[in-house]
Amino acid sequence: MLSDMVKLFKKSYGDIRKDVYPEEIPIAKKLRYWEWNLLGMNFLITNESNRNFKDFKFKSQLTKKYSIFSDNKLKIFKSKNQVIIVEGRIFGYYNRDKFINLNQNKLGNYLNKKNLFKNLDGDYCIIKISKDKIHLNIDNKGSYDLFYANNKNNISFSNNFKLIKDLN
Repeated sequence: MLSDMVKLFKKSYGDIRKDVYPEEIPIAKKLRYWEWNLLGMNFLITNESNRNFKDFKFKSQLTKKYSIFSDNKLKIFKSKNQVIIVEGRIFGYYNRDKFINLNQNKLGNYLNKKNLFKNLDGDYCIIKISKDKIHLNIDNKGSYDLFYANNKNNISFSNNFKLIKDLN
């Protein structure tokens, strides 16, 4: 059940764009992190092919077997050998105890050149696809929630527990 703060937020602002951070909207500063995620983007990675995921606005094929479904357009960075999808917020990275800000333009270059996800700061999930394999990395503070279900031959990952629960 949504808190009164979330209801007030939705009434005032409607659905949010994913590129808007909570600190940019005054009432959102008062939301708990999990409540902010209820307002934000949900995604589901699955190899289930016999279900209709029509509630999602976007679908993309990740590998031969797996697809990703999302509420909003994904941040996708492509290079020769890999595709990187970022969900959440990356503020920057640490280089020898010095914090370096990353804006959206620099983020793609950094992620394609480095595999130093452990140095990143933010609340995020990075989905890296290379050689028909999917690698999932969440922030090193563990503030980004990621859930999975392994049901017979169907494997699914999501940032929304309800989506995983409803698959079973």
